[in-house]
Amino acid sequence: MLKQPVSSIVFYTVACISLAGYMLLGYSTDRANFPQLITLFGILFGGYFYLITANLNESIIKQSIIVAILFRLSLLFMLPNLSDDYFRFVWDGRLSAHGINPFAVMPSAYIDSQQAMLAGLDHKLFSSMNSQGYYTIYPPVLQFVFFLSAKLFSSNILGSVIVMRMFIIAAEIGSVFLLSSILKKWNLPSKNILFYALNPLVIIELSGNLHFEALMIFFLLLAVFLLMKEQLTLSAIAFSLAICSKLLPLMLLPLLLKRIGFRKSMRFYFICGITTVLLFAAFIDKQFIGNILSSVGLYFQSFEFNASIFYIVRWAGFETLGYDVILKAGIILSLIAMLGIFSIAIFQKGKDVGSIFPAMLLCLTIYFAFATTVHPWYISTLVALSVFTTFRFPLLWSGLITLTYFTYRSVPYSESLVLVTIEYIFLCGFIVYEGNGNREQTLL
Repeated sequence: MLKQPVSSIVFYTVACISLAGYMLLGYSTDRANFPQLITLFGILFGGYFYLITANLNESIIKQSIIVAILFRLSLLFMLPNLSDDYFRFVWDGRLSAHGINPFAVMPSAYIDSQQAMLAGLDHKLFSSMNSQGYYTIYPPVLQFVFFLSAKLFSSNILGSVIVMRMFIIAAEIGSVFLLSSILKKWNLPSKNILFYALNPLVIIELSGNLHFEALMIFFLLLAVFLLMKEQLTLSAIAFSLAICSKLLPLMLLPLLLKRIGFRKSMRFYFICGITTVLLFAAFIDKQFIGNILSSVGLYFQSFEFNASIFYIVRWAGFETLGYDVILKAGIILSLIAMLGIFSIAIFQKGKDVGSIFPAMLLCLTIYFAFATTVHPWYISTLVALSVFTTFRFPLLWSGLITLTYFTYRSVPYSESLVLVTIEYIFLCGFIVYEGNGNREQTLL
């Protein structure tokens, strides 16, 4: 029996309640206030799951997209309150604006220099950063955004944040357009766009808390869209821009081999590689490779947050060896993940461009399963990819992962392994349930 269509009154009631929730979460909620934070997230996800499971006509779907953009715009003037990463963005931008290579400077070794004072890099900004002891890991596309924000607002952090957020919101609008275009191209349900457009985690973490997965997702979608139109050169350039926004898409390159053939793949890789080198060229010096590799190494060998398989391995290491085994386990688990991704690229049945989204979703899920760190905003990419598949576990995960904000209720930060366990038990159970019903799935 079909559900009754949602009326405009019900839709706008949900939209207004959600808008109030976003305003409260964005402007009046500290991440240490876990009860308020999780209550507001609960309300937002309640409205979200209601709308994506309801019977919506085409008019309501179009209105939902407009509302989704308004949700993002409502956060334009907030300072990120659930993440302090943006202080590093401001730091890098001010370095670039004063002609200093951000990849060559470690904040802890630079803060007391005369050049730091001239660049507006004071101790207040330094003490706010969570990355004082390592080199920047943010690629050239982001460095350009940081540079522009610092040029426009050399001493005003909120001004810089607003400039950066405008880039993110523009990318989000572009992603919504591309999602809609690809759905139409493959004759998939137009409602699927709401999985991403209305997702509270995506809205809060990208537009609100200034995470640049938004740019990576846009360029990744653009690359596939152009590949569908057989514009290989432009697609490769777009893919390079995705890599130069976040390095994550590098691991997805092998998926092209079976889908466009060996010769076209080699051409794609060459164009993508040349474009990436050119984008990095302005930052390359004698120390560049060593500096960026040292920071990437820290990610795999030092950082631990909301992991799944790694936490089991870490527990086994403490039980048998008496210490945290992350130094070796982080690298080994990442290599296992890479092996899994290469296996998918070689053995998966799908051979057309249309099958690349489910393959990407599977590859990134494997990667996050073996990762030592899984922050909430990482899941936004999975949410975007799920739009083109029948898998809905990323939508559930985007809600469950908000439990990890319990970590920040006190200083020093302390993770609740009980909540992490609850998150992954529900997630794994749902993945098994969906997997049993989607064994042959490539597209909807």
